[in-house]
Amino acid sequence: GHEMELSNSYGHDYYGSSVSGVPGISGIYFNCNTANTGMYMDNLALYSINDAEYYSDVNEYGMYTNKEPVTDYDFSLAVVGDIQKVTYHSPQNVPKIYNWIAANAEEKNIVRAISLGDITEKDTEAEYNIVEDAFKALDGVVPHTIVRGNHDVANFDKYITYEEYKGTVDGSYNQSMRNTYNLFEQGGRKYMLLNLDCGAKDPDLEWANEVVAAHPDYNVIVATHLYMYRNGGTIDTWYGVADYGQNSGTAIWDDFVSLHENIVMVLCGHISTDRVVMNERVGVNGNVVKEFLINPQSTDLYYDGGTGMVTMFYFSEDGKTVQVENYSTIQEAYYRKDCQFTFDLAVVEPAPITLEIGEIASGSEKITFTVTGAKESSDETVFAAIYNEDMKLIEVKKYASAASVPAVFKYDATAKYAKAFYINNITFAPVCAQAEKTIAPLSTVGVK
Repeated sequence: GHEMELSNSYGHDYYGSSVSGVPGISGIYFNCNTANTGMYMDNLALYSINDAEYYSDVNEYGMYTNKEPVTDYDFSLAVVGDIQKVTYHSPQNVPKIYNWIAANAEEKNIVRAISLGDITEKDTEAEYNIVEDAFKALDGVVPHTIVRGNHDVANFDKYITYEEYKGTVDGSYNQSMRNTYNLFEQGGRKYMLLNLDCGAKDPDLEWANEVVAAHPDYNVIVATHLYMYRNGGTIDTWYGVADYGQNSGTAIWDDFVSLHENIVMVLCGHISTDRVVMNERVGVNGNVVKEFLINPQSTDLYYDGGTGMVTMFYFSEDGKTVQVENYSTIQEAYYRKDCQFTFDLAVVEPAPITLEIGEIASGSEKITFTVTGAKESSDETVFAAIYNEDMKLIEVKKYASAASVPAVFKYDATAKYAKAFYINNITFAPVCAQAEKTIAPLSTVGVK
């Protein structure tokens, strides 16, 4: 009793195949390649549909609104998979994606937005104009990372220029937006978002290895385009254009991701999927890396105007628990119940800081000592202080954090103790390191 119209306006091929495994639907459909014309098929697609099961299935695997939003978290990342189909077929809807991120940035504490490549379908000027106009919604609101995809090859550097976007990154390779990194801190933990070019070449991986190794106390999230299949395996061949790519997903894992115990996540697109695919892999140091494939380009073709999917990652304060939401900004609904889930993340514990107070010199004019052990960082501060015998503060000095900090005070005959403290500027976390020594005139004494 059901008539069906198989619209093929985007050039889909429908091949003979049993669909008996789909809840609520049984039957067979046949190859009806209609090029780009669209066609009404009568008595060719033979289905038996149970309405009750079918609508239950739609609620499980389609768009739905009856979901409580995530509320218990510290910060979030907004990840946008390949938007090429929306850009090409429904350009008027591209702004909805980034307007939604901007509108929710404060409430959801979105600290980074990440576009995983293939922002265009045909790599044309018109498409770049569409997406760049949409990106402007995030200017001054949320830092935005744009990964280069295989559909963005020829003109990516022309439109996603280093000069325009350099203010959104903390470092880049060869002053290009193809390979960049961002640093941020949340909940007392440090994070790095490292963005790797599609099919990264050997020099790209060499640069990435150096950057990650130089930040051992940062939890690194790698964003790239071509990396993983739907089954969770890495893409084992590089089948792109030789002049812009070189390494497969397997090579990127072997020669980069697997080597660093502080890489905790990988995000990628390229391979179309209607799910948020999560995989778990163990690096050479025994560390667990969570990998995600996010690319709704085929789903965008199933819904009028596309989906404009944003996959949200909500991190707990300690970074160890992450909740995922998959939301369609165009259809204004959540997509697939199995794309809303929670996982554990093996974060890197902050490296301990041990301060030491060097030789204390005391004379008629000043008291001096050197504090060592802190890091060269604008995010931390070293405080040095002197106290009397009753531990009453005489004077305190504030210094920028550095491996060696010279502290100088006016001479005070009542000074008995010297102390140093190391404080985090961003979170104002409790003292994570301190040192103490006694003061004797013109002499150095041991740690009290």
